[in-house]
Amino acid sequence: LTWIRENQKRKVEEWIQEKYARLTERKQNKLQKAWSYLKRNWKGIQERLKETEENIGSSTESHVSHILSARMSSRPMGWSLKGADHVAQLRIYLKNGRDLSELLLPLKTEGTEGAEKEDEKRCFSAHEILAWEKQKQKKNGKYIEALQATVSRQTGAKFYFQSAIAGIC
Repeated sequence: LTWIRENQKRKVEEWIQEKYARLTERKQNKLQKAWSYLKRNWKGIQERLKETEENIGSSTESHVSHILSARMSSRPMGWSLKGADHVAQLRIYLKNGRDLSELLLPLKTEGTEGAEKEDEKRCFSAHEILAWEKQKQKKNGKYIEALQATVSRQTGAKFYFQSAIAGIC
């Protein structure tokens, strides 16, 4: 990457030629394809490697082709427009590397005099979420206007221990 960033195409090519001789035919084909890709996209890769705020990037295309379709078309289910939008927003949020606990845990409230109270934290267990869904199922019908999800044991344990530790400190 340093050679690409410093526009040393010749060094990259020499390195590839050196490695090429020691590879199997299958891996040689892969290396040829990779080198061809690098040559075609050299300028774009250099721009991408510059550490500027303009190169933050976006994962929009992968969201459309992978993340959203994984839930909405690969394994289709009934969705209301509002529910589908909520799920899409959360999946995009997670794909961008954000922490879901940032959305779920800190709830800032303001007092009557306008002063901020301490962050109020509330963690819902998987059991509480499922109980709520069962309770609201008849009212909401087939197309529920709420997030439908399950929480893995690992995630549940993580939130449990975080809230327990927060209670001690």
